[in-house]
Order: sequence, then structure tokens, then C-alpha cells
Amino acid sequence: MDVEERSRNLGRLWWLTDAPMFIDRALIGRIHDALIWPEFRETYEEKTEFKHLKTTYKAEGSVGGEAEIKLPELLEWLAPKLKAKAALEGTVQREGEESTQHIVKGERVESAERKLNDIVVEYLAEFPERVLFLDVPGGVFSNYKGTVALDDLDQFLDKPPRPLVFVNIRKGALLFPTMAEMEGGGFRPIFPALDEKFLSGENPTPRYDDADQEKRKKYWAAIERNFRSRTAMQELEKACEGDRIGWIDFRILFDGDGDTGHLHIVPAGTTHAGVFGYNFVHRGYKYGCRLVASLKSGRDLNVLAIYER
Repeated sequence: MDVEERSRNLGRLWWLTDAPMFIDRALIGRIHDALIWPEFRETYEEKTEFKHLKTTYKAEGSVGGEAEIKLPELLEWLAPKLKAKAALEGTVQREGEESTQHIVKGERVESAERKLNDIVVEYLAEFPERVLFLDVPGGVFSNYKGTVALDDLDQFLDKPPRPLVFVNIRKGALLFPTMAEMEGGGFRPIFPALDEKFLSGENPTPRYDDADQEKRKKYWAAIERNFRSRTAMQELEKACEGDRIGWIDFRILFDGDGDTGHLHIVPAGTTHAGVFGYNFVHRGYKYGCRLVASLKSGRDLNVLAIYER
């Protein structure tokens, strides 16, 4: 990926500078350890403070001469982290009118948000073809080369690392909670109550059948016609009363042919049900939201973080 394309893709990810409403700290930590291979935690860091700081990223190498990536202002935080290997070798220049240098003792700050940013930067630098974008509704995957066919998605899963998917969920997209398991044990089905609420007026009542495309299409068409985000929110929160959520699953409707994707989210008892009910299902339906996830077979996604609009 050339420097212009890298800058364009970074521009599509500006929302990573926001605080997520949900983040899977354990899963991000495991991916970070597997991908980045951190060997130690620094305890000393030399810092230079500038007045009127200007950050630029200079890229030199086989592209011919020197090029400067012009990053959007919101993404200047990424400039010191960018790594360009193989065809490019980069340096970061930080300039200012005055500078003061000192040494600070302390451990490096390690948060899930920073580790997620490290993972994103590593993918952009080392595995750019595995950085995928997905709009919902739609269900079409793309990367910096263009549309990615379903067969190519399966080939991506034949060797590591898994593709990283950035999902733009537009307002009006159907987020359908299906099942949860609580931290204290026990499964809590959510979809039966929603089927009863949304399909009671349909005659005949459509039934979901994963093996029958026509039945699946009719089922999701009826759900979409009758979907009410507040009802979905209320049934989710009712199903999860009395305990914390271990994991929870959702279906997102890609298109009118009944094609869906499966979202697997693991709060592991750290997130209130209202975050998924009110903020994700209800507000997500009204305003849209964004998420970053790792891809698995069947166009299903393990969600790393969710961001509100």
C-alpha cells in the first residue's frame, strides 16, 4: 500500500480517537500479545517537550525520493507510531521553536484502547490487504484494493492473522439480539420473545430456517417490517436481569435476501445490559454506530470495540 492509500485509509478510521462504549480488554490483550510480541515493559522514557509542536512523517525508499504523508489533524497521534517496512522506511520528525528534555521514571501506560491502536497500526503497516471495511446494510467487504469476494474472505482465514474489520452500521440497520450467557451461569434466549412481539401479526407466521433461503428471506423481511428498537432493548434488558452478561450475540441484517452476520461480544461481566440494550440496539438503530472486529468463518465477527455516533 502506498503512502497516499495509507493516509486515505487512516482518514476512514478517525473515530478510533473516540472512547469506545464497549471494549473487549481480554481479547485485545491476547491479539496484541500474539501479533505485536511485546518483550518487556519500559520503565524509563526520554521525553522532549516542544512549543508549537509540528509532527510530520517522512517516508524514504524505493518509491523514489522523499514523500510526506499529510495526515488529517485528528490523526496526528498516529504519526509517531506509523511503521513502513519493505518498500518504505520511515522516520518521524518533531520540530518546535523551543525544547526542554528530561527523563521520566515510570511504567508505560498500557490500556486496551492503546493496544487496539497498536494492532490497527500493525495491520496497516504489515497486513494492509487484511484491513477490511464493511457497511451495514449492504454486507459487501472491501479493502484498499476494492471489493473482496466471499471466496477471498475464506482464503484470508487459511493463515494468520485474522482480517480486521471496521464496520459502519448506518441508522435504521437492524441489530437483533439472539442469545446471552450470564457470568453466574445459564443461557438467556432473547429471540423467542422478539419473534412473538414482532411476528404475532403475520399470517402465516414466518419461521426461521437456516438451511432454506426462501424461508430465511421471509423471516427477516417480516422482522424488518415490524422491528421496534425500543422493544428489542426492553427484551434484551429483561432477559439479562439479575446477573452480569458473560457473552451476548446479535444478528445484523445485510440485505433484503435474508443474509445476516453474527456478532459475538464478550463483556465478561464488565458491562451493564443497558449498554447493549439502550446504547447499542436502540441508539444504534436511531443514529448508527461503528465497531471494529476480527473476522471468522461465515462472515461472523468477534467484536473488539463499539463506538457510538
